[in-house]
Amino acid sequence: MPSSRPHILFVSDVLPANVRESTHGIFKRMRLFLDACADIAEVRALFFVQPTFAITDDLARTYADELARYWNLRITVKFCHLLPAAKLDRILNANLFRGPLGYRTSGPEQVSALSELIAAGPSAIVLHRLNAASTILRVPRPDVPVFFDMDDVEHLAFLRNIRQPPTWRSKPLLYLQIPAIIALERRVTASVDRTFVCSARDVKHLSSTWRMKRVTAVPNAVEIPDLSEAPSSPTVAFVGAIRYEPNAIAIDYLVEKVWPRIRAAVPDATLLIAGSGADRTRSYHKHVDGVHFRGYVTDMAAFYAETAVVCCPIWSGGGTRLKIVEAAAFGRAVVSTVFGAQGLSFDDGVDILLRDDAESIAAACIQLLTDPALRLRLGRAARQKAEQLYDRKNVVASIRSSIESAIVSHERHRPVADKSGPPDIHP
Repeated sequence: MPSSRPHILFVSDVLPANVRESTHGIFKRMRLFLDACADIAEVRALFFVQPTFAITDDLARTYADELARYWNLRITVKFCHLLPAAKLDRILNANLFRGPLGYRTSGPEQVSALSELIAAGPSAIVLHRLNAASTILRVPRPDVPVFFDMDDVEHLAFLRNIRQPPTWRSKPLLYLQIPAIIALERRVTASVDRTFVCSARDVKHLSSTWRMKRVTAVPNAVEIPDLSEAPSSPTVAFVGAIRYEPNAIAIDYLVEKVWPRIRAAVPDATLLIAGSGADRTRSYHKHVDGVHFRGYVTDMAAFYAETAVVCCPIWSGGGTRLKIVEAAAFGRAVVSTVFGAQGLSFDDGVDILLRDDAESIAAACIQLLTDPALRLRLGRAARQKAEQLYDRKNVVASIRSSIESAIVSHERHRPVADKSGPPDIHP
């Protein structure tokens, strides 16, 4: 029976193992949508989890309590197992539901879990990322607005990751999966009311290249902190979850290829690396002079108070780099690869320095470390851009407006015989 209480259903297949330390960009973006939903109505969340995850009602309540404590979110949580991963399927079966994405959330158990929650009568449904969203194709079209946060354009992220090390003999077979990913993206996008991606660049790619409709950019965002002065000490920083492979690759590149050039020019320079999972990198075990791994940092304001320049030599991954937006919000000058800043509205030489080889990246860092006026100018310009485009409260308000407007419009156009009254949407 439908629930008498207005609520929004949120569906995802990514679950932070540690809610308190969930600093990965995926979870920060997830929180944008959860906060927006929670501003409108009660939120009920379905998380698809690994088959080894021991699902119990007590665990669901404990997890909801953790979200309330650390994310300030009061939601009802339900878990459902993913289908077991099958390596042969991932490599060879490139069809819509047993290809590289989507098949693990499209079995009878997963479809039943989603159907049960839809039957409870949500006012809207928000699907987070492609794997979870694919389940919507296996149920009758819900008579409520459905939103899909694609976040990364999965086929582009998959293509970039194939081209990155490590390599193995059968790795080229992974290219065969890309048509299936694109087909799944197109089917899900066509089945929902609105699709969100990270940048205008992604909107253009999906709309122009693949003719996907109703796609809108919702940028990744950060809370704008109080502005603080950058230190005079020559300190370079890298921030990111190091368990995420593109970050681990970037750190090794920074420490092994860029850092020796910086230290040769600025002998008292220090490199600070913030993020959990440092033991995944080669450089962590080398104990390089001047390099300090700080682990998970709880006080980012204190960390940035030590930081003069942020370096982001990222070469792979998806979405947009929140580490750049965060550094800009703190008013710090940033050096990045062109790919690292892709999808962000920072301009080379105006509010960021973009360089694509070790020598040039090091030279840009050295220039900023030794030129306080340039460092200050770039940092202030970056801060202004962050305030204009990436302020978290404004982005959450934009998401909320999109969902709320769709709910109100849907209720207004629903046939009179089906109406039980408009949803009790609180401001």
